[in-house]
Amino acid sequence: MTRLKIDNLSTALTKENGLFSIPTSHLPDIVLKRSGSGIANISETTGKITLTDPTFQMSVLGATSTNPLKIQIKDSGGQEVFSERFSLPSGARLEGVTSFDGITKNGLYVLPGSSDFSFIKNTSSAPTLPNGGYITDSRRQAIAGISTQGDIYILDDTYSLSYDTSGSYTVLRLRDQSGQVVASMLYRIHGEYVVR
Repeated sequence: MTRLKIDNLSTALTKENGLFSIPTSHLPDIVLKRSGSGIANISETTGKITLTDPTFQMSVLGATSTNPLKIQIKDSGGQEVFSERFSLPSGARLEGVTSFDGITKNGLYVLPGSSDFSFIKNTSSAPTLPNGGYITDSRRQAIAGISTQGDIYILDDTYSLSYDTSGSYTVLRLRDQSGQVVASMLYRIHGEYVVR
């Protein structure tokens, strides 16, 4: 951000004709450390987390009626050392796709893992998760709900979420009890998108 020039206590001016410059491209990763040792690199632009210490692990807690979705880094004792939450801006794209290849627009994309699972988009008048959607199984039973803010609600406790990445972006995987991926959610976001 361009440094502010303070002329007096009641006025703040930018150095360049009243315009701010907020660089969001090519920002360096945040390096998360514990006791001086690196644990993870976190992209300020996309939120992608890359663990650099194998003694730490990632976990994902689905959203509840009182808490948003939470991505955690835990130490070997299960203690949370860092957490991250996504909150998509109003009007962000939420779409079902058949592949993550070629996606260029920002938003949240849902890719069912097989023909047994589907993503069903809600209308704006839906009583729950308006404009959001549901991941359904082969019986058309909802197993997870997704809000327009990017929260994922696990509706069937035989499923869980795990953390993954694709290129520069975060992907959350919905898995069944055997560990099989039944759906993947790509958070294609950029800091500049959030700032706007």
